[in-house]
Amino acid sequence: MEILQEQEPHLSERVKEISCLYSVISFLSNKKYASEEERIHDILRIIPTGWQYPEDTCVQIILEGKEYKTDNFKETPWRQVSEISVSGEPKGILAVSYLQEKPAKDEGPFYMEERTLIDVIAKFLGEMIELKLAKKIDNF
Repeated sequence: MEILQEQEPHLSERVKEISCLYSVISFLSNKKYASEEERIHDILRIIPTGWQYPEDTCVQIILEGKEYKTDNFKETPWRQVSEISVSGEPKGILAVSYLQEKPAKDEGPFYMEERTLIDVIAKFLGEMIELKLAKKIDNF
């Protein structure tokens, strides 16, 4: 019982990360969006929910020269960044930051699972752009 109680906070964080990833994938695959910008803004709102301190998390996406960010975004030293690539070429970044200093974890104030999460979301964003480009070619 004691071991389970010790693991509960860790397991709770993994559930948050999986829920965040599922939501991002759902938004990326949803065809209801009138524009890519709407889709990205919804993704921006979801991403903080996967991090340990969602109320203190802000997000920035720079994609193909355009910047998208949460309303609370500001540059801080507590930041994770992942490159967004399209067909192997860098096309932008996904950055997640904490607004205040947090206790040290695996990568600054971030868990290694949060590193995996940001990398997977950045990969999916790149694949979204690849699909958009492929559809333009197919419709040519």
